[in-house]
Amino acid sequence: TIGPPPRLTQDRHISRFPSITWDGEAFAVAWMDTRAEGGDQIFMTRVSTQGVPLSAPSLLTASAERSTHPAIISNGLNDDGEHLYLLSWEQTARALT
Repeated sequence: TIGPPPRLTQDRHISRFPSITWDGEAFAVAWMDTRAEGGDQIFMTRVSTQGVPLSAPSLLTASAERSTHPAIISNGLNDDGEHLYLLSWEQTARALT
């Protein structure tokens, strides 16, 4: 059966534009989140097949510009057996006020 969607973050800020990939052991999920200093940034976590987050969300971008619309794919393992991912996103300059 399919249950309710798992919650990956308990942060009160907006989380949008999820992207998901399978790495052979778990899912990797990247999304845009507004909790970071400076606004829209990209976060990621790995999630078990049961929908349980395997780690706390990691901040992947730290830009003064808006980082949105992530796209993530699995890229195998490195020589140490760690999972590798390719990630792209949209970077938008903030308007001057």
